[in-house]
Amino acid sequence: MSPSYSAAERGYDAETLALLRYGLAIRLDRANRYAEVRKLLEDHPGGFVESERLEQIELVAKWEEFAARAGKSADGKREPEAAKTVIEPPRPVAAVAFETMSRDDRQTFDEAITVEKTSAREAWQIALPLFEAHPAVREVQELRCRLAKERKFYPAVIEAHCARLAALEPETGTSR
Repeated sequence: MSPSYSAAERGYDAETLALLRYGLAIRLDRANRYAEVRKLLEDHPGGFVESERLEQIELVAKWEEFAARAGKSADGKREPEAAKTVIEPPRPVAAVAFETMSRDDRQTFDEAITVEKTSAREAWQIALPLFEAHPAVREVQELRCRLAKERKFYPAVIEAHCARLAALEPETGTSR
């Protein structure tokens, strides 16, 4: 969004209208319009705080990748089976004990758990650094998967966030 606002403005420019249309197609029709959104954001930097625009380009590129893996074409229809990318099931990974995390990371985890009760979005932001830093800690990956579901991400995005948890070998003992 723009860092400034003018009360004299009475409409949207063509690029903003295009973004809104693509967003509606994605939201309502489940259409894969991520490539168009990314291109629009890349080609039209005006009206955005640059750091936020770059962050959104990166996010949309990830969604574009997830949608491609899920086999959705640009019109929102399922692509033929032959056109889908084959995704190998994750190889089992040995879980690492929660206690192996640093004290600061354990405190961050506990803070995210506490905040989760009132805001999945805030809990996600707090725990985000832990998700990649501790890919084999079951509790961290359980939190990641649970928050992705609570935030109601697209199914392919949820699947991607839950993949690390699914790859962990079954529990043999007690956890935290």
